[in-house]
Amino acid sequence: MRRRPRLSPPPATAIRPEATAVQASQYAAVTGRQTIPGNLFSVEDRAIIIVGGKPVAAGDVKRQLVNELRQQSVPGTLTYRRANLANVPAGTPIRELPGGSMGVRTPRDRIEATTRIPSAGAYANARDSIKASPALSYIETLNYCKTHPAEISRVSGTVTPNGRFKILGLCFGDQTGIVEAIGQFPGGNMRLVFERWTESEITAFVPPVSGAPDHSIALTVVRLDKSRSPAMQARFVATRQQVPVPPRFWSPISDFIKIEVDQGGGNIFSGYTVWGAGSASRSTPFSLLINPACELDSASWASRTGRVEAFNGWENGPPNHANVEIVWTPQCTTQTTNYIVASSSQRICSIDFTVSAVANCPVGVAP
Repeated sequence: MRRRPRLSPPPATAIRPEATAVQASQYAAVTGRQTIPGNLFSVEDRAIIIVGGKPVAAGDVKRQLVNELRQQSVPGTLTYRRANLANVPAGTPIRELPGGSMGVRTPRDRIEATTRIPSAGAYANARDSIKASPALSYIETLNYCKTHPAEISRVSGTVTPNGRFKILGLCFGDQTGIVEAIGQFPGGNMRLVFERWTESEITAFVPPVSGAPDHSIALTVVRLDKSRSPAMQARFVATRQQVPVPPRFWSPISDFIKIEVDQGGGNIFSGYTVWGAGSASRSTPFSLLINPACELDSASWASRTGRVEAFNGWENGPPNHANVEIVWTPQCTTQTTNYIVASSSQRICSIDFTVSAVANCPVGVAP
């Protein structure tokens, strides 16, 4: 009896673990267009789908669809500014970004810093007698100051870069000494240039300063004989410059891109609040928080697909914080130049916009 030959099983087909094939349902041929599966946007970008009888990466098809939806939309952009400039201290020069229109903000009031850091002095009675008797002779004043240190009575003007302020008081000496300006400056001490120095008045010029925020500083007059005045507290106001806010400071991310397929019931973008009954518009809350040393100035949106209908709440909130609600309407279509979805009742819908902001920050300080 002849033994029948043993048959080998057919070879197994290798399956790529990182890719999943998705076959589009059959649809009537449309000239020049290829059918895509209705569940395309629930598939990972690296998955392989069959389009026009050829395997392609789902991510490639998604990107082509996004580009075509952009071509069907009318790009738009709009800028909003915070109207309340009271957040920027009076007398603060502002360096604009190119093309800006802010200008230089002029001071509304003279700022006087007259708070002295507490100190004890046994010479208070003699000092008060000199202040009460301005007719005392120059010699008498000199004799008094030989045995008493310098004393600051007040600081007049705004202590700000490229500006001048005056130090008024007693016993500064008739020769130029130094004024220590201690604060949050690189190196801790701000160097001043003196335009006038007398026994009772010093006019000082503040050079450009970078990297220092607004803060309280301590001023001390040091005569040539090394006699030091008690420190007087004053307020330093930094020069501002307009600085773009980094996109990563927005929450959610500043590039807002969503694309979904309407399965025929109109239930798209279900994770977002409907703006108005029966409306196709949705709303998304955005938050922006920057360095407390800076103040938010303006915000912009730029749409590429769909429309931005409203940008609410920008003017509200603290100087360095904004919560806005953006209302948007997606761009929807049943077919693009190259593709058509697998069912005539389905639509491809997309929204694509970017938000950005500009802040006023002290020169050298990041937002």
